[in-house]
Amino acid sequence: MSNPTWLEHQEPLRIEGAPAAPSYGAQLDSETEQRARLVFWSAKIATISLCILMFVTSLIGFAYMELGDSLGHFFVASYMLFFSLLLITFECVQIRQMESLEFMFRRNFGFLFDTKGKAFFIIFIAFLSFGLEEPKGLSVATGILFCALGRLYVDVHPPVHRTC
Repeated sequence: MSNPTWLEHQEPLRIEGAPAAPSYGAQLDSETEQRARLVFWSAKIATISLCILMFVTSLIGFAYMELGDSLGHFFVASYMLFFSLLLITFECVQIRQMESLEFMFRRNFGFLFDTKGKAFFIIFIAFLSFGLEEPKGLSVATGILFCALGRLYVDVHPPVHRTC
């Protein structure tokens, strides 16, 4: 039984000192490459910034919890904390290549390697943040910003992998 395509590496490994493989695709000019690099880094910075915002929102949500609060608030804040850490770790692995972590992400969270899968995951965690009742303003702002980021991922299709 063969592995799914998302588990396979995107580029073949190259031995150091070996001649470069011929390119059969169109070469990007410097302006297009620079624009792709700008979109890539802008998407990474926006995602990491919003993950930090979600992390802080969930911690504040834990602080607002009282002993008599429902168990649902605890789980919403816990999932927000977990998903923000998951997404920020994924973004850091994409910036700084770590093969063992990348393999673990490909194996367990393969949908993050696809632009649409990542966009729908971001929209999912945006709706999750609407479930946190305290701090109301911050959780609503976090949800709206994550929805906007997910929508941008759907519309713009920024490169998920570091190609530049």
